[in-house]
Amino acid sequence: MKKGHIALFGATGILGKQLTEALEARGFPSEGLTLLAGERSEGEEVAYAGDSLWVEAMGPAALKGVGLALLALPREVAAQVGVWAEQAGIRVLDASGGALPKVPLLSPHALGKAEPKWPENVRHASLASPLAQVLASILFPLKPFGRIEATAICGSACMGQAGVQALEKQTLAMLNGREVEVEGGWRQAFNILPAFEGVGGGFASVAEAEVPMELERLLGAPIAMGLHVLFAPFFFGVSMSFAIAVEGGKSVGYWREVLALGHGVKILEDKEHGLFPMPMLTSQDSSLLVGKLRLEGNILRGLLAFEPAIYLAEFAANLAMVGVGG
Repeated sequence: MKKGHIALFGATGILGKQLTEALEARGFPSEGLTLLAGERSEGEEVAYAGDSLWVEAMGPAALKGVGLALLALPREVAAQVGVWAEQAGIRVLDASGGALPKVPLLSPHALGKAEPKWPENVRHASLASPLAQVLASILFPLKPFGRIEATAICGSACMGQAGVQALEKQTLAMLNGREVEVEGGWRQAFNILPAFEGVGGGFASVAEAEVPMELERLLGAPIAMGLHVLFAPFFFGVSMSFAIAVEGGKSVGYWREVLALGHGVKILEDKEHGLFPMPMLTSQDSSLLVGKLRLEGNILRGLLAFEPAIYLAEFAANLAMVGVGG
């Protein structure tokens, strides 16, 4: 077995492309990477580190000689690939957001500037979903804290490439006065959709139920939380408002400094230029933008913005490179 070889499943999706770019940026060799996707993407050519990689069809045979399977797939597909990897006896890093109760759940929130480490005696690990990761990053330095209320507004990319394509098609049709054809759900264009089971897929459709449970696992304590997830008619990124019960007697400046200690957090409060956390500012930035902070008694309110695929890819690529080497 080649311990240094990674098989990336779902390479042509939004997260898969970001993972490919992140591995390339970190100097992972092209000869150590196999790109895999569904039949429609088989044979696509991907430029990588001055070389060309060809996308192969997914299947158990693709795991021969591989040291780690990196998954960027819908959760039901990821579960099947996980079975193949287990049968092949190789490590799995699942970045699909479908955390299983008995699978270790990983997040960068507690690392600070430390390099990620692959958990000892673990073959199969999952990344926490994007919403759970960013909330853990801001909550971890705030401990102890009380109840959390949050509303996440997600762009169509949270539904995957199909969501982006659907929004583009619907918007063009409506702007040109044509009737909108909607496949398998409600219209996204010029609309706000509440997330509920069966709409869109991706991390947002079940996030309201799962994120609090993930946070409890990540932070190691019970969480009192209310979360709403909405889909809005923009393409990429997530904007979130939050209200957190914190220790009294502190200034907003104090809490601003504390939040800045969170993993990947960048405080953005530029009133002069009107710059606050917005999805459009995260398109090329892996940071978690936090700003517009204010205190109401002991309730800390604020906004954050991030791009899920970029935010996940940086940590996942680092962890995959560590995991495939041991």
